[in-house]
Parts: sequence; C-alpha cells; structure tokens
Amino acid sequence: MSTLCPGQVDSCICVATWFQECQDSCECDPATAWDSEIRYGGAQNQPVQCGQTLNVTAGSAFYPKFLCQGGANCNPGRVDWVLTDPSGLPIASMVGVIPNPGGDFVIPQLQPTNFPNPGTYCLQMLGICDQDTCPCIVYFCLGPQIPIEVHDTSICRTLTRWQSTANAGHHNYR
Repeated sequence: MSTLCPGQVDSCICVATWFQECQDSCECDPATAWDSEIRYGGAQNQPVQCGQTLNVTAGSAFYPKFLCQGGANCNPGRVDWVLTDPSGLPIASMVGVIPNPGGDFVIPQLQPTNFPNPGTYCLQMLGICDQDTCPCIVYFCLGPQIPIEVHDTSICRTLTRWQSTANAGHHNYR
C-alpha cells in the first residue's frame, strides 16, 4: 500500500525527522554554584558564603569560584562582577570572565592595597549558565588605619618623666 505525502499527488516514501531538545542545558543552583574561599596570610583557606562580610588585612587573598551544572556539553559559564567603594561608587568591574574548568577565576583588584579608604566595599558577582543566573554578593571591610605618628605627645612626656624619675632612684611615681 502506498501513501501520499502531504502536497504530493504521487505515492512516495515519507521520511519523518524528529528533533529533540538537547539534554545538556546548563544551570546554576544558588546554594551550590559559588564555592569561594579567603586566605589570611599563611593560614588555611576558609570557605566564603554569599552575603558574608570579610576583613581585609595585609596578606589576605580572595579566591572566587563559580561552577555551572549540566551535562557533558555544559559550558563553564561566565561571571560579571563589579566592586563598589564604601560610598557605593564602582571602582572596578569586568564582564564575561570565563572561569577555568575547575571554576576558579581571578579578580585582580581584590588586594588590600586596592582598598584605599576604610569602610565596607561590596563585590557583586553574577554567575551566568546559559539562560540561568546566580548572584552572589560578598562584603569586604577595611578597618581604620593605625596611625604611624603620635600627635598626642602628653603620653610621651608622661612616660619620659616617669622613666627619668625611676632611673634617678626616686620612687615617687606621680
């Protein structure tokens, strides 16, 4: 028995082609996509959670990490980020940072020398996996600088007077 193909008057063989959506879509889960760490000096790396406030100290380093989840054809995703100063003004940003296969990427501006003023800096990161997005915000707190010069010399004069009196053999410490 022969069949007629749509739009044909003669009998023919119809070939049906089925297209199935690819199962290798990429997505991110806000609870597991971010796996960042911080290191203070020579200490062990410590995990960092989105929303956490970290102290900026000499020798500290931040290691952001973002991973997409999906099948074998899932790309590593990309990250857009912006760093704002304590007044909320953007001081550094990048768009389209592609993490390495392990999810690591570098934000060079996150060194203590790049935080010139005391206060809380805000790092807003947006991980993108195909059409899926996962935001993560981390705060960096830089405390006030310890003064190098002493401007209140009354403390120094009191200490000098006490040392002079003690060295002279007097025991009157008023």
